Amino acid sequence: MRCARVIPPVSFVSEVFAGDRYSDDGIRFATAAEALAYGRARAYAAYRATPSDEPVNYRWTDGKLVS
Repeated sequence: MRCARVIPPVSFVSEVFAGDRYSDDGIRFATAAEALAYGRARAYAAYRATPSDEPVNYRWTDGKLVS
């Protein structure tokens, strides 16, 4: 029997609940913690960090977005 190989996410995206669904702005982070911190800083609504298969394109450092 073969075991399915689990591929870890490449990045994490911060999604904000807007209207009736979650949406994102295309910013990808290396860790879920960065994505959550970014969501916390910019959202007045529900937010979450979800895995993504897209490459990392930003960092969240000292409360600022760094490309």
